[in-house]
Amino acid sequence: MKSVFKVICAAVVALALSVQAFAAFSDVSENEWYAQPVEMLTEMGIIDGYGDGTFGPNDPLEAAQLLKILGMTFYTEEIEPQAEGETWGERFYAAALEHGIITEELVPAEEMYDSISRYKVAVIISAVMTDIMCEDIAAPDEVAERIGDYEEIPEEYAEAVKTVYSAGVIGGCDEKGSYKGDLELTRAQTATIVMRMLVQEERLIDGKSPHQPEPEPEPEEPVLTPLDNEWFINTMFLGDSLTCGLGGYSDLKTPTYFYYDGCGCWNIRSKTLKCVNNGVSRTFSDALTYREWDRVIIMLGINELGFATETYIANYSALIDAIRALRPDIEICIQSILPVTRQKAAEGFSIYTIQTKNTALAQLARDKNCMFVNVYEAIADAEGYLPSQYKGWDGAHLNTTGYNRWADYLRNHLGG
Repeated sequence: MKSVFKVICAAVVALALSVQAFAAFSDVSENEWYAQPVEMLTEMGIIDGYGDGTFGPNDPLEAAQLLKILGMTFYTEEIEPQAEGETWGERFYAAALEHGIITEELVPAEEMYDSISRYKVAVIISAVMTDIMCEDIAAPDEVAERIGDYEEIPEEYAEAVKTVYSAGVIGGCDEKGSYKGDLELTRAQTATIVMRMLVQEERLIDGKSPHQPEPEPEPEEPVLTPLDNEWFINTMFLGDSLTCGLGGYSDLKTPTYFYYDGCGCWNIRSKTLKCVNNGVSRTFSDALTYREWDRVIIMLGINELGFATETYIANYSALIDAIRALRPDIEICIQSILPVTRQKAAEGFSIYTIQTKNTALAQLARDKNCMFVNVYEAIADAEGYLPSQYKGWDGAHLNTTGYNRWADYLRNHLGG
C-alpha cells in the first residue's frame, strides 16, 4: 500500500505544480488561500461544486461528504457500487467503517448527513494518515505548546489533534494557533486538508504555510529623548481657551501662549490675541512677527465641531497659508483635537466627529508638510472619551493633571 501511495503522491505533486488559475467556480478567485487545493482536487475529480457554478467554500461539509472525498482519494477501488435503496452516502460510510477510520460512536449512521466538527475530523484524518497512508507521525508533547487552546481540548480528541498538527495537515484558526475543534469543517478547509495529505511540500511547518513569507522584522521604535523646557523658549502656541489652560495650568512655562476664547480656524486671524505669559494683546500678524519664532504649535477645532469636515480643513489650510505668508521659514505643528467626556459628547460634542476631524488633520499635516501630534491619544480613555482623572470644569477643558499630561506628551513626541 505504501509504495502505491508514493506513485499516487508523485502524480499529485506534478498536478499541483502544473495547475494554473482557473474560473471553474464563480466564488473561488485565484487569490484566495483555498484556490489551489480546490482547483487541484477538482481536476482530479475528487470534489465538485453546485449546479449554479459555485463551490460554496465557507459552507459546512457533511460527514458523509468528507468520507466520500477520503474514499475517492485513498481507497476508491474498495468502495462498493451504490445498492438499490441506499442513500448516496451509505457506501462511503460503510467503507470508512471497514477501514477503521471511523467508528459508529464517532460518527453515528443517523448523523452521516450532518456537519462534522474539527475535533472529529482530527480523529478521522489521523486514522487515514497512520493506517492507510502508513505515515509514521511523531506527535511530541511539546507540540501542545503551539496549539493556543490545547488545554481546552477534550481528552478523547487531544492525541488526534496533536497528530494532525504535527503532520502539518491541519493548523490553527488564529494567531495563537488555536484549534477550535467545536467549529464545523468547511468545504474550503476540506480541500486544503486533503491537498496537504497528498502533497508533502504543501504541509504546514509548525502550523505555518511553507509559502508564507517570513515576517518583516518590526522596525525598532525610535528612542525619543524628552525635550527640556529650554527647547520651547522660541515656541509660539496658538489656539483657543484650551491653549490658555495649557499655558496657565501646566508646568510647561517657557513657550509663549496666544489664544482667543471660543475662536476657530475660520476667525482667529481677525482676533486680537491674548498672551497668557504677560497679558499683552496682539493682532494675529503682530503675534507671529514681533519675534523670531522657531515654530508655532496650533490647536483649534473644539469650537468647530458643527462645521463640515471639508469646511474645517479648508479653513485650517487657509490659516497655515496665512502663517507661511508672514513667516515662510517657521515650523508648523498641528495638534489633534482633544477628547471630551461621555456626558459632553451626549450634548453634541460627538467623539466620532472629533475622531473624523483628527483623521483629516493628520492628512492635512502630510499635505502641507507640517508636523502632526496626536495629543488625543495621550488624554483619551480606552473608549475614546476624556476620563474623570483629567476632566476640568465642563467636560471639554482639562484639570491641572490633564494639562500636565498634555505637556508631558508634547515633550516626548515633538523631539526626535
